Amino acid sequence: MDTARDMGHREATFREYIADSGAAVGIARVLVGLEESAALPEDPVAFIRTHFENELPPIVKEQREDTEAAQQEHERLLAREAELSSQLAEACAALAAREAEIHAPLVDQLIALHADASDAAALDLSKLYNALAARFPPSPDAAWSSPEFQPPAGCFSRLVVDEWVRQSFCWGSALQKEHPELSLQSLLQLIQSGGAVAEPEMAAGIVAACVLLPTIECPSSGEVSS
Repeated sequence: MDTARDMGHREATFREYIADSGAAVGIARVLVGLEESAALPEDPVAFIRTHFENELPPIVKEQREDTEAAQQEHERLLAREAELSSQLAEACAALAAREAEIHAPLVDQLIALHADASDAAALDLSKLYNALAARFPPSPDAAWSSPEFQPPAGCFSRLVVDEWVRQSFCWGSALQKEHPELSLQSLLQLIQSGGAVAEPEMAAGIVAACVLLPTIECPSSGEVSS
């Protein structure tokens, strides 16, 4: 009962609003004009909509046109964003493939120079770190000079080493962002250069990379460094 009363009240209120605002008269005139037209339009709804749009004040039309233009521009930008994202993904995939191709023979060299005694295909991190640490500059304040510092150690399969290289020396990796001067090529050059000494920034990057290796987990196999 209350629902019916509420609906009746809303209907009466709406009718009063239509009458007082003059909307009822305007609608009636449009309908009469439609009826008296020499040729009835195929789409009466579109005809009525066009009529009322033509009667809109200029400022309302401008606002509506501005809104439609903004919506169209928004949709255009979304489409452009999707296109650029796709192109970026393709470029990143191509770059990753190229980096993997370049790094493969370098990893071979790295493992050959510092192979595990019981597994020639595994990298002995202790051997690698000691060879690199011999090139570090004297720096009492550096982390690697602290008595509490534990040199990284362990033996790691080729799969783990490849993932370590990807996370340490490839474009976009966190380590590359912190140490842009660090690369797998520069690391090998330092090892093979005789008496060369690494710059402090380079040494810090090498330590960070070596400390990272024991934490590497290969996403493809679930293999964890050990």
